[in-house]
Amino acid sequence: MSDDAHVGSIWNTIFFVGILLFLLAAALLYVDHACDQRVADNTRNFVNECCGTGKISAQNYEQYARKVAGLGNYEIRLEHKALVVYGSSGHVDSTYEGYYNEQILDYMFSGNTNENYEMKSGDYFTITVIKRGSDFAALWNDLTTSSSNGLVVTDYGNVVGD
Repeated sequence: MSDDAHVGSIWNTIFFVGILLFLLAAALLYVDHACDQRVADNTRNFVNECCGTGKISAQNYEQYARKVAGLGNYEIRLEHKALVVYGSSGHVDSTYEGYYNEQILDYMFSGNTNENYEMKSGDYFTITVIKRGSDFAALWNDLTTSSSNGLVVTDYGNVVGD
């Protein structure tokens, strides 16, 4: 085999391996995206259910968290902004008070009872889901952005009572 043919064979092999790696990366990114989309859909449904009923039930939260955990390594962050109305001398004002993961989950799962976390009309409930871990999309993000804080998969909120 001549040197030119040998060099051509090497370039063909490199090209073929490159195409295979590209197709593998595309397939892995597609699977990651499909999982992220299911997480976003489950989050949207859960938030809307909680806002419609005005409560986060411990049982429904556990089901939601299991669904999310079954799709990958995700961190769930809860945020409840409670509408506080106050006034004096005929002047009414309002603000929001924030409650987060620790407070909400401690309330629901403290002691031996699973309690509902109640919200009232006008409050705002948000869930942010962040992808953690070593799947392909997270690895690609770490390599290309110099950020290891994880990828925000979804950040969805709604007003209680809507």
